[in-house]
This record gives sequence, C-alpha cells and structure tokens, in this order.
Amino acid sequence: MAMMVLLFFVLFSLVSITVSSDLFKLIGSSVELEILNTIPEFEELTWVFNGSTNVLKYYNETKKSKQYSGYGGRVEFNEETYNLTLKNLQKTDSGPYEAKTSSDMVRVVAKYRLSVLDSVKSPVLTPQLSSDSCNITLTCRSHDLSINSICCNKTCEEKEVTSPGGVVLSLSVNGSAIICNHSNPVSWKTDVLEMGELKQRCAETRSTEAHGLGFYLLAGIVFIILIAFIAIFFYWRKSRGSMQCDTVYAEVENCTAATLPIGQETISTVYSFVEKKPQPPSNGQSNQTPVPETEITHNKPETIYATVSQHSNTVIQAELHEATSDVRN
Repeated sequence: MAMMVLLFFVLFSLVSITVSSDLFKLIGSSVELEILNTIPEFEELTWVFNGSTNVLKYYNETKKSKQYSGYGGRVEFNEETYNLTLKNLQKTDSGPYEAKTSSDMVRVVAKYRLSVLDSVKSPVLTPQLSSDSCNITLTCRSHDLSINSICCNKTCEEKEVTSPGGVVLSLSVNGSAIICNHSNPVSWKTDVLEMGELKQRCAETRSTEAHGLGFYLLAGIVFIILIAFIAIFFYWRKSRGSMQCDTVYAEVENCTAATLPIGQETISTVYSFVEKKPQPPSNGQSNQTPVPETEITHNKPETIYATVSQHSNTVIQAELHEATSDVRN
C-alpha cells in the first residue's frame, strides 16, 4: 500500500497539471506572463511558445538568461519572480505559452493562451423614419455585423450579436441616450444618439417630405397652365389667319363686281379680260390708233387690283372706238 502511494506521488511530481489562462491583448501593446505559484528548486527555467519554440531560458546556478531569435529586444525577464514580459505584440505572437522547470524532473509551472487582436472599428448608428408614423428604425452597423431595432415613442428594442473571437455589437438605451457599441476583449467604440436629436431628425424629415410634395404639386400646376396657354395661343392664331383670308377674298369679289359691268357687257373673270382682244372698226377707218395686242399682253397687270383697273379702261376705249365708227358710217 505504501509503495502505491509513493508511486502516485512520483508520477504527480513528474507531470504538473496547470490550468491554462486566456489573455487578450491589443496589437502593439505588452503582456506580462506571470508564475503565480511557488516553485521548488530547479536548474533551468524555460519559457516555450506553441509547445516547441523556446523564447527564453534562465540558468539558476549562474543567474543568467538567454533570449532566442525572433524575440530580440522584445523580451524582459524578472530574475526574482521569473515572469516574462513580451513587448510590441503582433498577431503572430498569438498562441499558447508555457513555463517549465527542470532538475531531476520537468514541471509546468505556468500556462497561458495569448490572443493579440486589432482595435475594433467605430460603429455607425443610423435612424430611418417610417412612412406611416414617427416610428423609427435604428441600424447599428460595424464591419460585418449589423443590428436593426425599432423605436416607438421613447422605447427602443435592445439587441446584441456576437461573432467568433469575442467581437460584440450591441444596441442599448441608457436614459435618454441610444448607444451602439462595438467591442472585443481589448477595445470598444460607440456611437451615441440622443432622444432629443432623434425627435428633431424626425421633424426635419417630415418637413422635408412636405416641402418636396408641395414643390412637385406646384410644378405640376404650372406645367398644366403652360400647356393650356400654348394650346389656346395656337388656336387663336389659326382662327385669326382664317378670318383674314375670308376678308381678302370678300374684298376682291366686291371690287370686281363694282368695276366690271359696263353697258351691256360684263367681264366675269380676269382670264376673260386677258383673252379678249380689241375689235377693229367696221369700215377700216379711225382717227385713233388701235392698241396693239402685244402691248396689252406684255403690259399684263401683276395684281388683281391693277387687272381690274386696266380692264375697265380698255373696255371704255373699245366702246368709244365703236361708237365713233357708227357715227361716221
């Protein structure tokens, strides 16, 4: 029985079970890996990364330490507490770390899992006014996470989402403030919107919508009036042109009717006047020289009024010529 207890004690001493602690640090910062428990006498103490990469080794007899490549200038070691400090952390420093002592046996005296994280991005809180009432939809967004919440009067839904790696996006209400928070274990940033500002945005949005509706309504009325005015203008011009043409034709007809009848003959058209030639005297004698046909033809009038006037004079001359011939006979 005594031999069994001794064997168990020896095995327990050879393998020390240490619970791993999780550490989260911001990129570019520093971390101190501590040995919290008292350790027995040892010859060497070694800090190891990822199970096989030596970071630092301390020799207890000479009180000297050795830093390994890849950590030059970024490592500090406390010879009294045996704590290890890593500076200017990078994402490649993330992983498991162990502190081991060795003499007649090997013991794990400290164990950590380090996560080096970036700072979170600033979130954006955006209100959107609904069309039917002053209910407002809030959108809290950052990176690849998003939350939608509805605010009715002064009450808003509080929501939260979490992504792998401990990144959290949440929307909450604290008094009169609506808070959109984006955080991870090493940093957090917020966007805050006051209830009063939310109401003001609601009123401004409604005012803008009302002004926009009034503008479009006024523009529509002006457009309709303009189209009606253009239609009336063209109709008036068309009617006026028709009346002027009727007046000209009436005046020409009246002038022709008053001038053409002479004696027993009436020339009804301008064409009959052009075709009619002066008649020579019956006895072949006359004191007047007949008007040559070529002269009448070449002096053809160019307007209706000139045609009527010349026609009247020509007819009168022809009748006087005929009357003189009759008297002589």
